[in-house]
Parts: sequence; structure tokens; C-alpha cells
Amino acid sequence: MFKIRAKNQIKFFENDQYGFKMIFTTRIGGYSKSHYRSLNLGFHTQDNKEIILNNKNKLYKTLNYNPADIVYGEQIHSNQIKLLADINNYEKCRDETKTKMSVDGLISRGSNFILGGHFADCLPIYIFDQDTGYFALLHAGWRGTYNKILKKAINIFCNKLESRPENIIIYFGPAISAENYEVKQDLIKKFEYNFNFPTPYLKKAGDKYFLDLKETNRLIAENAGIEKCNIKIFRLCTYQRKQLFFSYRRDNKKTGRMAAFISSNRQIG
Repeated sequence: MFKIRAKNQIKFFENDQYGFKMIFTTRIGGYSKSHYRSLNLGFHTQDNKEIILNNKNKLYKTLNYNPADIVYGEQIHSNQIKLLADINNYEKCRDETKTKMSVDGLISRGSNFILGGHFADCLPIYIFDQDTGYFALLHAGWRGTYNKILKKAINIFCNKLESRPENIIIYFGPAISAENYEVKQDLIKKFEYNFNFPTPYLKKAGDKYFLDLKETNRLIAENAGIEKCNIKIFRLCTYQRKQLFFSYRRDNKKTGRMAAFISSNRQIG
């Protein structure tokens, strides 16, 4: 599972399994001030862009990443997924990483790709196939979950990439917990119509409803044929752990972004 690491004043979570490395950053160790203190990595915030760039460069040096190997999606809260073939096909951005794609999921394989995404309550989903070497990173808020981005990714693995469900491992990273993710009753009803299993949610006094993103996606994975033992859930809540994480809900939208990464050191024959 994920273990916390500290290097160059940066704290991050790391999980190294079967030749795949998964990273999830905390808010600790950067240069940002005020609401964005301190390792804000999100250019879509109102933080100073040069400071964000400095945060990113410090993080890349800490993780020993070559920025030219990183691909981000332009996350739009969709179920769109891109299968990447050649790192040289993607345009460089201002922060020397590569993105121009309006997607919430990336899939690739090989050691020359690092897949990245930004998060501040939504669920990071890491996927890898022990046999074929393919790996993926998904961004799943309620919209991505409702539109079954995880099911779509599993279908790509199994139908296009010759994966077998028993070889697919899925990790859920830190995200907002059900206890803190209040939604409207209408949204719960939409979910109930959309899935062939009971929607996981909490109902509290005063007709308050709270959606469980991790449990919903776990059920999506199981219904898509992934074995229960191959679905791993990191239970930390971004909303509750203010010292560790930014939270879009908790901080009333004015907050920074963490980053998730997945990469591989496996040789492709």
C-alpha cells in the first residue's frame, strides 16, 4: 500500500508494486502562500503561476522525474480516456510537461511515460496489468463516476489491450470521504437509475445525503469482472486531513491541487 515519504521538505505518498510506481502528493513542501500553502500544483487556481511552476520543478527533482516524460490530461470531469502510444506526439506546455487533451483518463505502457493528474477531493484511480504492462490514471469525481469512467477503462484494457480481469490491479488514492461529500437527493436518484447495484450513500438527519465515491467505484470494478482482492482502497480523506491535503469542498473552492502520478520501470518486449 501507500507509504508516506519525506524528501527535500516535500511529503508524498508512494506505492511501488509489480514494477509500477504510484505517487500522490500532499500540500507540504512548496512555496505557495495563503490558501494555497504550500505545494500547490494546479495552474487552474488563482495562485501565482511562477510559484506553481517552482513547486512543480521542485517536485520533479525530488521524484527524479524528467518533465518531458510526463503527460497530463486537461481534466473536464468526463469519462473520456486517451490511449497513448508515442511520447513525442504530445505538445509541451508552459511547465515543460505535455498535455493538450481534454480527457480524464490516460492509458499507456513503457518506461518513457509518466501519467499525471491533479486532484483536490476527486478520486484518483490507478490501474495496471501485471501481465501486459499497461497502466492508467483516472480522475473520477461524481460526474466521471456517474459516467462510468472506470468501467470504460476496464473495457479498454480487456477488449483492446488483451488484458484478463484477474491480472488487473486497481488502487484508489486519497479523496473526499462519504462522511464529508454531501450531495442533493436528486443526484442520489440519478445514480440509482444509472447502476445495477444499490448506490452507496449515507443519509443523515435533515434529509442530508452523502455520496461514497470510493465504494461506488469499487462496485463498478467488481461488476466489470475485477476480483475483489485486486481492488485496493487508500482510506485517507482529503477533506478531513487539512494539514496534509487541499480540499475543494472544505476550502470553499479557493484551494490548491495535489498531483497523482503512475509510471513503470518494466521493459516491454
